[in-house]
Amino acid sequence: MSKSQLLAATGLKLTTLSRFLRPLKELKLVVCPQFGESSGGRRPALYDVPDRSYYLLGVDISRTYMRIVLTDLKLHVVVSHWFDMGEWATPEWTVQTIIKTAQDMLAQTVETGGRIIRAGVGTVGPMSRAEGVLISPRYFQASGWQQVPIVSMLQQGLGCPVSLDNGANTAVLAESLYGIGRDVSRVVYVNCGVGIRIGTFMDGVLIRTPQNEEDVFGHMVVNADGRLCTCGKRGCLDCYVTIRAVTADFEKRRKLGEPSALPPDASWEEICAAAQQGDALADNVLRNAATYLGIGLSNLINLLGPGLVILSGPLIRESELYYEVAAGMAKKQAWSAQSGVVFHRGGCLEEDAMAVGGAALALEEAISAPPTCSAQPASQFG
Repeated sequence: MSKSQLLAATGLKLTTLSRFLRPLKELKLVVCPQFGESSGGRRPALYDVPDRSYYLLGVDISRTYMRIVLTDLKLHVVVSHWFDMGEWATPEWTVQTIIKTAQDMLAQTVETGGRIIRAGVGTVGPMSRAEGVLISPRYFQASGWQQVPIVSMLQQGLGCPVSLDNGANTAVLAESLYGIGRDVSRVVYVNCGVGIRIGTFMDGVLIRTPQNEEDVFGHMVVNADGRLCTCGKRGCLDCYVTIRAVTADFEKRRKLGEPSALPPDASWEEICAAAQQGDALADNVLRNAATYLGIGLSNLINLLGPGLVILSGPLIRESELYYEVAAGMAKKQAWSAQSGVVFHRGGCLEEDAMAVGGAALALEEAISAPPTCSAQPASQFG
């Protein structure tokens, strides 16, 4: 953008804009890589955010995997890495892996001397964002995930500010500001995996739940006399639509004698594949789970009135049947006034959404943070 365009966009006076631009140019947070077309005088300098030198680190810590991305300041992914989260993935292993991966990622960048200025983590709750602590997240395969001061652990290793939120929140933030939801005022993001995780971005505001628990939607009751949930209630969505529910339902019905090419202890991936190949039991189990999800989604749509609902996560990725049945049932059951809602499978950022959202969260919090008096030289991490 030229100075005249920046003046129009910000409403600042020329002297004020020039005063703001000066330190940003000195720090190379703003550059002038090219000139615009002349309208009769000198060609105007075009200001831009650099795509090298400064980077953001985004991390998605989920129950079965971890994704780490390095982005530029426009949230374009430069490098991405994926890790399984097994029984070895303690908090200490996870933090050290993030720090080592960040170092390796910087080494892969073309620009020497580049550094990570902020990092953001999207993970599972409950958590205290103010204290940067994961309180007691469930279903991690490794032990030790209680009262984890993950922000301080990462800040010590990375040497830069670290932001924290639940992964569904970071995903919906990224999709709303930089992805498929940029022109939509109300966006709902639902991740279907070991649990049901939800993020909501409404009229420019990220809606957060108490203790930033991302699985509140999973405890919406859809069958008052239904299955017993781990929370103590009966008939929660979590009992019907998750990976755990799908495998448990398949195993129970298989042991009761219903025919299938798969054994009772088949994995959820095998069940998704078998359904696609025409296995009647696998197909029925997935349809049943997706139907309940669609009913829950219809209630959510009636309440919030979103223009866009993004369905994501392992079950959505591996089973088109699961996605189609859930979206179809939600549209069928939604109140007529909400019939115009649009569904999308995976979103624009797909599997990178939560990690890129971590970087987006870090950037948004940097923008909203109180200004410091001066900028000091920094190490490669901050």
